[in-house]
Formats: sequence, C-alpha cells, structure tokens
Amino acid sequence: MYKDITTESKESKGKTIKSLIVEQYPQLIGEVELLLEESPEWLHIVNEPLQDSTDLSMYAEEFLVSLFEQDVSKAHKVYMELQGIYTGEIKKKRDIVAVSQVEEKRINWIAPDVLAEGQVHICAGDPSVMKSLLTIDLCAKISTGADVFGYELPMEYSNGQNTLIWSAEDDIARSIKPRLRNAKADMDKVFCFNGNDFPELPDDISKFGKAMAQVKPKVMVVDTINAFMGAKIDSNSDKSVRSAIKLLRPLAEHYQCAVILVTHLNKGGAKNPQHRILGSVAYVGFARTVWLLAKNEDTEERILSVIKNNNGTLPNFKYEIDVIDDYPVVNFLGKTEELAQDIGQDESTQTTVQECADEILEKLGQEGQRKQIKALDTYLLGCGYSRSACKRARSLLLKDKSIRKISSGNTHYVELMNPLNLEPLNPAEKGGEKEE
Repeated sequence: MYKDITTESKESKGKTIKSLIVEQYPQLIGEVELLLEESPEWLHIVNEPLQDSTDLSMYAEEFLVSLFEQDVSKAHKVYMELQGIYTGEIKKKRDIVAVSQVEEKRINWIAPDVLAEGQVHICAGDPSVMKSLLTIDLCAKISTGADVFGYELPMEYSNGQNTLIWSAEDDIARSIKPRLRNAKADMDKVFCFNGNDFPELPDDISKFGKAMAQVKPKVMVVDTINAFMGAKIDSNSDKSVRSAIKLLRPLAEHYQCAVILVTHLNKGGAKNPQHRILGSVAYVGFARTVWLLAKNEDTEERILSVIKNNNGTLPNFKYEIDVIDDYPVVNFLGKTEELAQDIGQDESTQTTVQECADEILEKLGQEGQRKQIKALDTYLLGCGYSRSACKRARSLLLKDKSIRKISSGNTHYVELMNPLNLEPLNPAEKGGEKEE
C-alpha cells in the first residue's frame, strides 16, 4: 500500500533546512558545517523547523545563496526542490529517474588506470611495503604537479593541487613532514589532521566533509581506514562496513577528489588477491580501484598491482625505496610484468594455514575442547584470517586427526580428538549427535 502525499507531508513536518540538505545532498555536509562555523549567526535559522513562513523562506534561501558561493539561480533551484520534498510533492520523483534525464560524465584520470578524480581507491599491503610512504610521496607529487606512477599529470595539475592526509599511525612532525620534504612537496598544499580526537565513521562524516570543504583536496588519504571506523562497526560485516563508509563516495564525487583508503592484508592465503584485503569484502566492492602492494625480498623492489579497476585495465608498476638524509624516498622504475599477488604467495599461504590451525587448537584447548564452527570462524576472522584459510586449516587438522567434526541437527561443531570431561551434546529434534 502506497502512502499518500498527505501522510508524507505530515512525516516531513519538523524537518529543518539543515537536515534536508544533509539528507538529500550529503556531498554538501562539509560545506554546511564550514559555513556555520564561519558564520554562526546562521545556526539558529537552519535548525528551526521548516515552516510555511515567508520570513523563514527568505532566510533559508539566503543561506543557500551563501552555501553556493552566491550562485543565486542554483541556490533557488535547490531551495525549491527542498520545499517540494518538505511538502511531499516531489519526493517520489527523486527516487526513480529516466536515464535520459541523467547527465553523462567521463572518468577524469589523474594517472591512467590507477588514480581517478571523484572515486574511492583501496591501497593494501603488508607493513614491510611501507604503504604510508607511497601515499605521502603521492601527495607530495600532486602538490607540485610532478609525475606520478611515471605519468605526466593533467594540465590543470601543473602548478600543484591541495592534498589531505588523515594518519592514525604516523607523527606529522617526526615522520610525515620529513618524508614530504624529501619528496620535494609544496608544504602549503599538503594538509594533515593534527588532532587527538580521531573522527569515527559513520558518526563523524561531517568532520571529513568540513575538512574537504576547507581544503578542496584533489587527493585525500585515510591511513588506515580501520583506525577511523566507529566502535560499533564490525569490519567483517558487509552491511556494517558499507554503512560506515558510504558517504565518502558523494564527497569524493562533489570535490572531484581521489580518496585513498589504506589498509592491511589478512592472514589468509586466498588465490584471489581481492580476498586478501583485511576485513569485509565490502571494502573491495565499495572501491572502484584497488591496489595491492608487495615487496620482493630478493631484490628489495616493491610491486604495485592494480587488482581491481571498474573503469580501465590492470597495470603493474615497480618501485624502489632510496634513503636520503636518513629518510626513505620512493623511486618509480616503470611498468612491469610482475604481479604483487604472486610475490611470496606459496610460502605465505602454507605458513598462514598452519598458523590458523595452531590458533584453532589453542582456542579449543582454552574453551573446553569443543566449539561451534560458526562461532570459531567468527573468532578467526576477527584475528585477520580469511575464510579460505579457516576452511583449509580445519581440513588440515581433520586429515591429521587432531580434531573431529560432529553435528547435532543443523548445528556443526569441531572438538579435539579424545576430548576430556565433555558433556554429551543435547540431541536436536532431528538427527541427534553424529560424527562426520
């Protein structure tokens, strides 16, 4: 049963001009916060419930004119649209549109097939590859208009563009700034979060938005993304992760900013490199481009492989780390046929499965020697192991007869062989207990 317009109109009562802007134009959340910070006299006006009042309409429209940098026609159009949403007159029209009404846009590549304006990227790798160094070097080059990944930047970047770094691990004064200096950055065009109260997603998305409204960055790095996730977010849950990071996309699009989320790899040895990213697959699904970084221990060279690209090819690049004045510097060596996902894969896979198997034995020993498989896998995923590693580790232990699998109805358990002092399982309504 569809709601009628009257019902929608009643439900909209009490909404403020600010709440409507944030709800319908999340990409403007930072601009609203910045404008209110600079002109606090607006705060009372935009937080008043929207009413059928000429005076309030005048003030609200004036606020939008300020928000859109004196673009009166655009502000008026948005205001009329918000009024329509408020009254329920055009709410349904916003949800479904004919494709003919959508303006087609092209991908603006900063570096072809690697870095794109207005899109979210993932940069993943083990600590030894020095992911932060790579992203700091990238920000330095963007700030001056230097080549990135061996590519000459677009013409509008020739004089440099602003960049923004959110780092939870590196100290600005002792680590980030010296690395930027050695990379010959324009220090006036690289901005960093310098507070102690780290914003958490999704609750503090407005802090990210306000910073972007202030800086107008062409590249924004969040290092590492898990450090900025709220306490209630389950990093292994697709739904939970998407709810936390979904508003980064409209912000990236609005400011035409390349957002780079830095993360680690899990302890699994999955053959598909996309499954080696720590946490839920939602991170990979959300990003349009995913980079995998690896270090060749024999040559000390690093490989950057694009392992996902929704809009282009999958190139691979080789780079090395030089040391200048006691600080590391990135030196790109060009494209390569080597793949980051192939480096050390066989050895690391075997080691990881064995580590996971040892973790299972330890957990069973700690918790009465029997555990439900679903609960055990949840624990192992939280330790950073992939689902593939969990399954292979269980198979290894079953083959070695270190554990056995038993079922009670539709519930499956694993327990140590020759378990001591365990109560029998309560038989389910169907099936009862049986060893598999």
